[in-house]
Amino acid sequence: MQILDHTPLFGFFVITASLCLLCVEGGFRLGSQNVAKEQEAAVGPMVSSMLSLLAFMVTFTFGFAAARFDDRRVLVTEESNAIGTAYLRTDIIEEPIKSNAKNLLREYVDTRIKDVMQNTDTPQSKAEIIQDQLWQQAAVIGQKHPYSQVGALYIDSLNHMIDIHAKRIAARLRARVPQSIWFALFLIAAISMVGTGYNCGIVGRRGWITSIMLATMFSTVIVLIVDLDRPGRGFLQANQQAMIDLSKKLRQVN
Repeated sequence: MQILDHTPLFGFFVITASLCLLCVEGGFRLGSQNVAKEQEAAVGPMVSSMLSLLAFMVTFTFGFAAARFDDRRVLVTEESNAIGTAYLRTDIIEEPIKSNAKNLLREYVDTRIKDVMQNTDTPQSKAEIIQDQLWQQAAVIGQKHPYSQVGALYIDSLNHMIDIHAKRIAARLRARVPQSIWFALFLIAAISMVGTGYNCGIVGRRGWITSIMLATMFSTVIVLIVDLDRPGRGFLQANQQAMIDLSKKLRQVN
């Protein structure tokens, strides 16, 4: 996963396309040496089956990455709503905890936006320090008013906010396409490209244009999947507008 995370998308595209073309060329040379031993009618359907399996694997992997991307997008709105609810419920708790909690929640929103934008959204971040401060204040409320339903509402909203934060961290750092799927995808792709080149070798026509087109299309889709699967580093990122709007709103209210 480190290679996928730190390789520039354009570089990854070039590497993938080059490897595809090398596999096709290797298959072509292998097929050219076995023209007398193979029959075109037998090789063609097998190559078609390989490419069909490759298409299935690409579709499966893309769907997996897209689903995780959608989860991250939904969690942005959920976290924004959770923080907004906690902020509103600070109005029902007593001073000076009320004012301190409001200030901390404003700082918390700005910190969360900064963490995501700068790709520092990790455990032990400043956001979790603010969570601890908010929770310590909430603990004081619980100790002073153990049977208060008003205090319980605020504590419940704060707890939900912290849970959503943990979900977003997990979605960004751990909900990724498994390495075993990547390995299987590239293995099937390599075999399919070799098979395509082998079929060209049996026929006796190299087919550079179609090979380049195939390598380009495959590499483009793979780069798109990689971009979907690595939050904070590519072009496709979950929209943070809900958090940005919340930050502006909290600055305008008391």
